[in-house]
Amino acid sequence: MEYLAALPWNPFITSVIDAHTDPLNTYLMLEFAPCGSLFDIRHKLGKLSIDDAKFYFTNLVLAIEFLHSHG
Repeated sequence: MEYLAALPWNPFITSVIDAHTDPLNTYLMLEFAPCGSLFDIRHKLGKLSIDDAKFYFTNLVLAIEFLHSHG
């Protein structure tokens, strides 16, 4: 968890602020994302247009590229 919290800020990644564990669970305190998740957006809009799908796919690729560049 400390690896995710140590990453520099990136607009495509929701930052991990803190993490706590107990014997059964891990709790993550994440940066506030007012727009919700991709699942929420997909559920609200129904079927995504090609342009919307390209936009969200590009954001995912940029997020994965960022994570890959930071090991």
